[in-house]
Amino acid sequence: MSLIHMPLTRKLPVSFYEEIKFPLLADFIETKDDECGSDLSKHISHILTDIVQKQSLNNTSEDILHYGVDSMIRVPLQIFHENLGGGVLSIEMDRNSKDQGTTTIGNKRPDFLCWTNNVLLFKGEEKAEIGNFSEAMDELEGKFDKFNPMYFGDIQFMICYAVAGPRLRFYAIDRSPNTNSLSRLVILSNQLDMSNRRDRVSILCAVVNIARIMRTVSNTIPEMIVPLGKRLKTEKSIITILTDSVEKRVPMEYLPFAGNVSDRIYFLSNMYEYARGHPGLVQIKEGPKISRQGIYKVVLESRGHVCRLRNEDDARAMSQSVLTGLT
Repeated sequence: MSLIHMPLTRKLPVSFYEEIKFPLLADFIETKDDECGSDLSKHISHILTDIVQKQSLNNTSEDILHYGVDSMIRVPLQIFHENLGGGVLSIEMDRNSKDQGTTTIGNKRPDFLCWTNNVLLFKGEEKAEIGNFSEAMDELEGKFDKFNPMYFGDIQFMICYAVAGPRLRFYAIDRSPNTNSLSRLVILSNQLDMSNRRDRVSILCAVVNIARIMRTVSNTIPEMIVPLGKRLKTEKSIITILTDSVEKRVPMEYLPFAGNVSDRIYFLSNMYEYARGHPGLVQIKEGPKISRQGIYKVVLESRGHVCRLRNEDDARAMSQSVLTGLT
């Protein structure tokens, strides 16, 4: 909490003397001749304009809500990343997206995700209606709240935010042993109003400090980390890793041996069912299907870390499973 509220080492840069237009913000912003043309200065000036203040963020669609949230969180982080260099602030960001064929998978990913060296360290849940703030909080704890070392290494917390309409609040998910078992959400800020100019500055200050935290933590992250929630793109497929499953998506033109699509799906479904229960073989969670967009999709169960053979019996069981798969 002390890191989130750490005073900035300098005032936030702006481009058009907003410190004169808005005297109440003079302690937090300033215009400098050598900075007023920078991407960050121009963006912060835009955030403080009446145009943003007049955006209706309550009882609207989540797509409209994303604009306000992104302008204060995602875009500043992207500007930091680009101007500092990827090696200084090594982050990747994504937004959740859903389609008719992956609603289950889509609902398991937070609305906003930010990784540091493949560790999901910052996430957000957003609801369009102001009355759904508690629902956004519940989803913060319900999605990706298991701190498996395979995904997080030795990281002891995850920073997050909940949004409902114009209301935003920062939290942390705590994994320390003395955490309250009923709720691991730690409040990091007051409830802020994105339609209020002063609160927008408070959000920006918090984002700067979150970037500082992520930069510091990145030095302690081991190399072998499974990137939770990230879409991993290969030449012909997209793989998304979740806490309890892995989704694979392949465009139909890249699906091998797919002369007759129905026959191919039938064959693959039977193959996965035949492998069910055999250690060492891929286990199916949701069977293969083709979406309306012409994408082959299958959801597999994740099986944790690789197990080493302990004795000859283990070797025999493994060999039997492999032969079962081959037959």
